[in-house]
Amino acid sequence: MSRHPVQDSAAGPAAPATQVGGSILAALQRVARTRPAQAVLGRPRVERLIATGLEALTVRESPRFVGRELFRRKGVYRYRLRSSGRPIHVRHNTGDPVVLHEVFYEGHYDMPEPVWSYLVGLGRPPEIVDLGANIGLFGVVMIDRLPGSRITGFEPDASNADVHRRTIEANGAARDWRLVEAAASNEDGRVPFLSGEFARSRIDPGSGAGDVEALDVFPYLERADFAKIDIEGGEWPILQDHRFLTLRTPALVLEYHVDLSPGDPRKLSLELLAAAGYRTELSWNFPAQGMVWAWKPELERPTG
Repeated sequence: MSRHPVQDSAAGPAAPATQVGGSILAALQRVARTRPAQAVLGRPRVERLIATGLEALTVRESPRFVGRELFRRKGVYRYRLRSSGRPIHVRHNTGDPVVLHEVFYEGHYDMPEPVWSYLVGLGRPPEIVDLGANIGLFGVVMIDRLPGSRITGFEPDASNADVHRRTIEANGAARDWRLVEAAASNEDGRVPFLSGEFARSRIDPGSGAGDVEALDVFPYLERADFAKIDIEGGEWPILQDHRFLTLRTPALVLEYHVDLSPGDPRKLSLELLAAAGYRTELSWNFPAQGMVWAWKPELERPTG
């Protein structure tokens, strides 16, 4: 998977997110590629230990993180990011550490140049919509890289929303960072929602799940400078709505899923984005999901 460098508006381009640990990590990666190491690393317990260690590298309280994860502690715990010192909250032995790893180690939200340049060049804090806000890690990325960002997040899972609100409060960002406890949709109403699945909580018509409130997000998207859409299959009614064809949101990042998809999710998402006038860059792709960045052509700087 290709990643773009994390950038800071004051300091310029920074090291890629995957360089956590620097030369030591690079040496370990070289050792891990050897045949004897592969035989050991393939064992489930070893894999879990390595995954936990990589997740722990993203926070300053790494020993505590490892201990709580390996000893299967429950509850919500506060940490400070190694990169910025900003506070976050995670629930151990859930999907939260995996998301932490994806966002702050793998760099899932390291932006392509046209998107980054546009947001920095606005001359004001951007308006950001976060569909599928989960525990708030994307929001932390935005307020760290683009101080003053005005964020509206949507998260219908009550447990996720509770962790998210703690992170908003811990960062003193309640004035500019709003969380709406509702499902993102293309119409107001109620939808069957499977809660309690952490990052995989989702709209699921066939599950017998209880209903949650859903809100039409197009009025929010129309006001946004940038949007993140990661709603575990709930993206398809939005992407296929006739209003998406004329959507004015200049830039967005979409994580598409096979859930509820009417066709091949990668092919369909790229086609729908192109029909709406977006240039696209595929970040990563697996059979069941992937991520694509999209921006309007006018965001690209002329070359020559």
